[in-house]
Amino acid sequence: MTGFAVEIATLRKTGKAASHAAGEVRAVHTVNQLPTGDAGIPGAAAVAKLAAVREAWEGREAEFARTLNSHADNIARAAVKYTQNEQKAEADLHGIGMAPPVEKIPTPKGLIP
Repeated sequence: MTGFAVEIATLRKTGKAASHAAGEVRAVHTVNQLPTGDAGIPGAAAVAKLAAVREAWEGREAEFARTLNSHADNIARAAVKYTQNEQKAEADLHGIGMAPPVEKIPTPKGLIP
């Protein structure tokens, strides 16, 4: 049975893409693009603000990567569940685990003609 096969494959690709994107976010580490230390202006108020910006960016990058990983994990779990349901449906349609036909179900005499 292939009713969901394309969609399941797409789910898997989407999950892998999200996981790859999370790795790329970690690798970029944009906070390294900000100057460190006093940024050439010793004692200026901007030094503390620059440190706060660095800290905020680090936290946001890490959270974004965690969110992407969580999204990838959720998609992977969904693909597994859809695959399991697809396999069960296929087994049912091919008689594996299928209920016996009505005429073969034992019943008390006289209740079902």
